[in-house]
Amino acid sequence: VDEGEIVELEPVVSDPNNDPVTVTITEPLANGRFDTDHTSAGQYSMTITASDGELESQETFTLTINDVNVLPVIENVEDITVKEGETVEIRPTVTDLDEDNVVLSITEPIGDDGLWETSFTDHGEYLITVTADDGKDKVRKKITVIVEDVNMPPRIVDISANIN
Repeated sequence: VDEGEIVELEPVVSDPNNDPVTVTITEPLANGRFDTDHTSAGQYSMTITASDGELESQETFTLTINDVNVLPVIENVEDITVKEGETVEIRPTVTDLDEDNVVLSITEPIGDDGLWETSFTDHGEYLITVTADDGKDKVRKKITVIVEDVNMPPRIVDISANIN
């Protein structure tokens, strides 16, 4: 089965003498049910024992729980509005229930360091993608960064005069 599924086991037993039979199963199916989760992957050697109080029989099998990747979660990322000349800062929080090593990336003009010092020619709307890659899957979150125009005074570049 895959992680996240429920395993139920009800062995069918009989006794040729019609004696009452007690059935036991090893963990994690001791109660006949195993609610798997993201930490359950692996192989489990299971033993079923049927006893009539004097004699018993056993069957052993392997229960295999397949690993299912839990996607990373990106939080603390929202649309941003700044004025030209201000700094855009994105500090995503990423969690991964599987505790995989997650690589975080942020598209330009911000970049992976999460900082962008805007200049007075950067006004406009930018679509930024934050990506969390756990080595198995990628999760993307898109945000909009709006850089508002700031009016700057004109500059006098040259004051030389022509005299005739």
